[in-house]
Amino acid sequence: MNKEWLLNYLNTQKNRTFDIHRLEKAFMSAVGIDAFSYKKFAGFVRDLEYDGEIVPVKNKQKIHNGKDPHLPVEWRLIKKQIESRWNIGRFMTLASLIDLSFYQSHPGEQTEEAWSRISAVAAFLESQGPKIWVSREERSYQLFHDEKWLDNSEGKEFLRRIKKTLPDLYARVYGEPFVYWLQPRMLTEDVRRILIVENRSLFHSCRRVLEEGGNIYGLSPELLIFGRGKHIVSSLSYLEDLRVPVPYTTIWYAGDYDPSGFAIYDSLKRSYPDYPIQLAISLYEEIAQQAKSPVPIKPGQVQNREQVALFFEEVKPYPLILDKAEQSWSNRVRFPQEAISYETMQKGGLT
Repeated sequence: MNKEWLLNYLNTQKNRTFDIHRLEKAFMSAVGIDAFSYKKFAGFVRDLEYDGEIVPVKNKQKIHNGKDPHLPVEWRLIKKQIESRWNIGRFMTLASLIDLSFYQSHPGEQTEEAWSRISAVAAFLESQGPKIWVSREERSYQLFHDEKWLDNSEGKEFLRRIKKTLPDLYARVYGEPFVYWLQPRMLTEDVRRILIVENRSLFHSCRRVLEEGGNIYGLSPELLIFGRGKHIVSSLSYLEDLRVPVPYTTIWYAGDYDPSGFAIYDSLKRSYPDYPIQLAISLYEEIAQQAKSPVPIKPGQVQNREQVALFFEEVKPYPLILDKAEQSWSNRVRFPQEAISYETMQKGGLT
């Protein structure tokens, strides 16, 4: 990072005037707080001033930032006419494949690196034969030699500039896999009932009961998923990769009685509005009956009631669940799923 970075940054801003504090903050964010040096930053600013790229606002030159070396607070960028670096032939060559209007109006962005990336996309789009869908990371490595590039801010901005999307590149973000149990001899395409449990121990207890032909407090899921806490919020779309006909299913969710567990349910409902997700009421009622000893929760769990509003709205008709949930929320305690087990299920005659 040097004065060139500062100049490029300023050229991307809409306003010609800028505040030195904001510029310093942007530079610090770019280089990282550990690598940031105010003296070097101040030196780069003075270099740009010496080069005639920026000047302090005349009537405010005496207002300084109070640091050593001090700098005026308000500056003005001297806009210069930048000639196009790419000849018209380049634009004409790819005009039918890629929208290059951004680069036509921003000559400063016409770098060889940008052209190399544009050429890679054009070559892919022009390639003969059927296009095959691959993961975002695979396509990113194929085209840009960096499997993570399309997922970072630079890659996303590049696609925005050329008005392309991941589907245009036949790339998609696949759901992160989750651990699951599928009823023996059943195809995922035939699944209609799904149960998600937040914790590992309950997952295995439920699996044992189902393998023995039993049910889970009246629920008979054909697909059992280990939610792994918040992990399920990012991985539930993996159902589609498994070819589960999601719109035709019922998806029950059961989590801990604690703020995080309530918030996970809200996040699932908000993240997957088209998924038929509902609370596994019978499990929540059983946990409420069995959980006698609350466990203090660690600091940092959800405190904003709005983040758990959907959960509390849906349990209003169930006094036992609502009372236990309010105890958890108000007293900052947890009633864990481990209150029910394979043993309690056996005693309850569920198998």
